[in-house]
Amino acid sequence: KLYQGFLFDFSQRTALNFGELRTDMGNLFSEKILFNTAMKKCFNSYGDVRLSGEELKTKLKNGEPDYYIREGTKLFVFEFKDAIINASDKYSANPNTIKSGILEKFEINKEGKKKGITQLMNTIVNIKNGVFNEVDITNWENVVIYPIIVYTDITLESHGVNYFLNDRFKMLARKNGIPLDKLKRLVLINLDTLIHLQDYFSNGKLLICECIDSYTKYVSTEDLATTTFPFDKFIKHHFWELHREKIKMPKTFYEIINRFEDEAKIDSL
Repeated sequence: KLYQGFLFDFSQRTALNFGELRTDMGNLFSEKILFNTAMKKCFNSYGDVRLSGEELKTKLKNGEPDYYIREGTKLFVFEFKDAIINASDKYSANPNTIKSGILEKFEINKEGKKKGITQLMNTIVNIKNGVFNEVDITNWENVVIYPIIVYTDITLESHGVNYFLNDRFKMLARKNGIPLDKLKRLVLINLDTLIHLQDYFSNGKLLICECIDSYTKYVSTEDLATTTFPFDKFIKHHFWELHREKIKMPKTFYEIINRFEDEAKIDSL
């Protein structure tokens, strides 16, 4: 709960309105700085092509994802969503209200603005139509696409959310004429989890394609509890299964703490 917990604590300590604080942080910090920094820390040497949303925008002008990675014929497209499901929706006793609240933030809102999975599908259609040849020449016939949403609302770690949005994503694919065999399973991962795991992605102990492929295999079952298991929880278990070691805080976290301690010592002299 690094990011969201920090905002709650900061809001309470400063008496700032949480909604306004979150909006300001989203516009100025969470995507442009925190998300992009985490992505660079995780995937600084992964793949053949790595492009941020800002880098893509200079060439594509619009319709770009928030991050794009290509490893051979594998394309990873990321959308970052610093959005909170409304309390009245996520605490509702009506499943349809909960689903509508999720889709409002991660498919399309009441004003008709594309969100989350619809933005990802727009990117995939653009890749199919050759728009991305401006930044990375690929052959549509050969590629396979890994769609990924990075989020900040811990609500999305609940069982069934990843499953539900993946089903909606497949509906969008059919509607847009995208063959399902071109797409890997949609996965949702918390920004906090990316930050926690950044050293392991960076040093190769975790590979994003292997994690998603293993998750897809794991949830491909008739058992309801397993098939609705969230990717964000799976990847932590998967790391333990691979390495039998506890996940440690990233090195940069300790560097920041040490810097604060050193400054505190200087101030006390």
